[in-house]
Parts: sequence; C-alpha cells; structure tokens
Amino acid sequence: MYEIEIEDKRKFISDFRTNFNLLINKEIKVYSETSKVQNWDWLHLSNEQINTLKSNDWGPHNLQRLDKVDVNSLPYKLCYLYKISVGSECYVGFTSKNPNDRLSEHLMNAKTNSTQKIHKELRKWGLNYQFEIIGEYENEVQALLDEIKFIKIYNAQLNNSLGGEGNEFQIIESKNEIDEYVFFVMKNFE
Repeated sequence: MYEIEIEDKRKFISDFRTNFNLLINKEIKVYSETSKVQNWDWLHLSNEQINTLKSNDWGPHNLQRLDKVDVNSLPYKLCYLYKISVGSECYVGFTSKNPNDRLSEHLMNAKTNSTQKIHKELRKWGLNYQFEIIGEYENEVQALLDEIKFIKIYNAQLNNSLGGEGNEFQIIESKNEIDEYVFFVMKNFE
C-alpha cells in the first residue's frame, strides 16, 4: 500500500499492485473512492490501465492473493484478538504481546492525550471499560483475518480502520484483475 499526496494537498492511499517501474514517466488513468480512514481517499488504477498490463506485471512480490496463501505453512506466532467495550461502543484489536500488556498500553495512551478513537472514549468514560480476549491463534494471518471479521461482527466503531495490520503481515482488501474486492496478504518485512 502506498501513500500519495498530490499538489493540492489531498492525500490518497493507493492499492497499485503493479511494478511501479512500469509506470515511471508515463501518464496513467486512475480513479478515487472514499476511504474509511479520515482525510484519505483510495486511488485505484482504472480498468483500462489494468488491461494494458501483462499478467506477470500484476502485483509486487510482497503482495499475494489470500486464496494463493498456504495458511498452514505460515510461521508460528502466538497472537490474540481482544475486545475493549467502553460505554455503548467497542474496539477490536490484534496483538502478539501479552493481551494484558497491550491493554496497559491502551490505558497509558488514553492518559497521555492520544487522539485515537478508543483512547478518547476511554478518557470520556473515566477509563471504565470491559476487556475480553476473543481469540488465540498460532499464526498472524489467521488472527488478522479474524480481526477484520470481528470488527464487522461487533460493529467496532472505535476502530480507525478495517483491521488486518500486524507485525509481519498485513491484510489488504483491494480489487483483483476482474474488478472484485478480495483480500491480499502482504509481508511487512520484505
């Protein structure tokens, strides 16, 4: 995923899944759509642009479609999903740390004037909350997929994003070559 700021200071998140070297000094056709992240919009290559790319140009090496990932071959890493309920809203989070340590970090951030929704809500309610572990996983990708699922199930209004951002992996929802939204897995360390 790439962050792009254009001359008029508008900011975009790009899901260009092609080799950028193919686009240098070339005019390309794009379209934008509203993002769930405040002050950002998505920037996509147009279908016409996509159709001009060769099939082997599709996707950088560190991005793989979820249906092509062998989840059983992923490295072992104990991960947790947790839910923090504050007032009538909730937050769903992912951590590879001890969940209680992660909760302590949230509480510390709330006390130090963080502007994240969960931290603002914790301050609003005087740090009164309910905390529960909703899942334990043996690999990061499965945990990140369930994080996205549980954010939707619980209608987690205190989350800033779709979820799926981990330490070594990230899950990205983007369009495939036939214009459907599917999940891609990106290795953050490559």
